[in-house]
Amino acid sequence: MNIFRRFPFLVVLALIFIPVSLLVATTAADRLGYCVNDVLPGEPGLNTGAYVQNVSSNEATVLWRTAAAREGVLELTDPSGETERFQLESAKIQRVELTDLEPGATYTWKVESGTETHEGSFTTAPEADGVVRFAAIGDSGTGSLAQYEIAAQLVANDPDAVLHTGDVVYRRGALCHYGPRYFAPYADLIATTPVFPVLGNHDVMAHNGRAWFETFAIPENGAEGYYSFDYGPAHVVALNTELYDGGSEAEIAAQKAWLEADLAATDRPWTIVVLHKPPYSSTSGKESTAVRDDLAPVFAEYAVDLVLAGHAHNYERTVPIDGVTYIVTGGGGADLYDIKAGELTAVAEKRHHLVLLDITPERMAISAIDRDGEVFDSVELTSS
Repeated sequence: MNIFRRFPFLVVLALIFIPVSLLVATTAADRLGYCVNDVLPGEPGLNTGAYVQNVSSNEATVLWRTAAAREGVLELTDPSGETERFQLESAKIQRVELTDLEPGATYTWKVESGTETHEGSFTTAPEADGVVRFAAIGDSGTGSLAQYEIAAQLVANDPDAVLHTGDVVYRRGALCHYGPRYFAPYADLIATTPVFPVLGNHDVMAHNGRAWFETFAIPENGAEGYYSFDYGPAHVVALNTELYDGGSEAEIAAQKAWLEADLAATDRPWTIVVLHKPPYSSTSGKESTAVRDDLAPVFAEYAVDLVLAGHAHNYERTVPIDGVTYIVTGGGGADLYDIKAGELTAVAEKRHHLVLLDITPERMAISAIDRDGEVFDSVELTSS
């Protein structure tokens, strides 16, 4: 005998209990930073508009992703109006690496994928004697109102590139959260402006950072998420501080050796290091003494000008320490942390913000701008 015919109230209970249980489980998983398609069988899918990455003086990359594998077409138009067409085979992740570009030139592109069309542009980096504007943000990917307001300030200030100090997507860097917590907030930015990120602790929690590595095209001159590039008069080095929490001694030593060789080889007027966990921070429990003890002497020895970090959800600029200025920029959208100025602090603020770097061969003007567009800190460095 069918048990549900004998006890019809069980049908009612099942109809109520099963959907509610699924809703509770899904909500709980999301709050912990998991996604349903991270814990159930099957590959996660994510639709994104096409976006620009890894722009240099003569190269750039355009990427996009579809939930199902599709063919794609990219048309690139150079400054003279000549168009080159790239036909791509069917894939979920499409990546077009553009080479032999002109420095300081603006290119437009159009992507056709299925029934969708995406358009954008990018300007290649100038030579070493040029002028550039970087924006820096960190600890952003929550989908909060603050994140959207900082994104609007990024667009309004029109940087050539964005340096991201990590924790791109909370809470675990899961692929299914990249849509609402990265691609949606920055839709008006990333079609024209490359983002150069570092790995934060939240970025590597799901599948060892697989979504981060699939999303971002980064220079391949390093390893394990660390790399460097030249952009106008600046040499930028991106480091992986997650190696100090779970990496092997050999991996830590390899990054340090690579860093020393990289810094010794640069001839650009300015050197900027970007990392997640700060060597110096007045926020309780957020500075990394392991990173400081291992890398701060290297930064001083090779005359690094500026170190940008995240992890502490606020803003802090130090006085020069052995000739190096350290800035914590972790106010990109996540909930803020209290901060009290320490002995090495020049400015400390509990604000959502971005940092602008206006760089010429002779000077670097640094401005911290909050979600309302107010400049609340500024300082100028001069090239020695």
